[in-house]
Amino acid sequence: ESTALPELHAPLFELIENLRATGAETARVHYNARGAVAHHNTDIWAHSNIMGGAARHSYWCMSFGWLCSHLMEHWRYTQDQDFLRARVLPALRDAARFYLDVLTVVDGEGHLAICPATSPENGFYVGDQVQCVAKWATMSNAIVRETLSYYLEAARICDIKEDMLTQAQEALGRIVPFALGAKGQLLEWDADY
Repeated sequence: ESTALPELHAPLFELIENLRATGAETARVHYNARGAVAHHNTDIWAHSNIMGGAARHSYWCMSFGWLCSHLMEHWRYTQDQDFLRARVLPALRDAARFYLDVLTVVDGEGHLAICPATSPENGFYVGDQVQCVAKWATMSNAIVRETLSYYLEAARICDIKEDMLTQAQEALGRIVPFALGAKGQLLEWDADY
């Protein structure tokens, strides 16, 4: 977008549209959830299910919401209301619906997160063992937060009123907040491992 080549987004947008269909089936079968989900690995056939490999990347269920950010970026550059209504909002709705269905209360304060969570490119030590699955991961929480925010924004701009908006707004305020670790770093996991 910033280099005046918006047409290069077209293949990605087609993939996102295809992932809405395959991701809906994956959400239903693997999570008993609505909406759509895609994991770390997809291809021209828009595979959305969990692929084999290490837990750190095979279980990561955040890519559909992350991909939807590209739709919103395209809309921000073009301000194309038809694109927002026909392409962006439906995909964001599906991503948000999935997250709302699978968010879990993870502490005594009622905070919500995708649980359990992984980070596809990182792990942490518990003792001398590398681990990769935690109660929550900041990256996942950030993607959920962004997806819900974009869904609410797109619905507001399109003047859409639907019950899910209230649920999304309520959940957005309950996502695990960002926190700092002992060395002042952004806490990546549920504990300062």
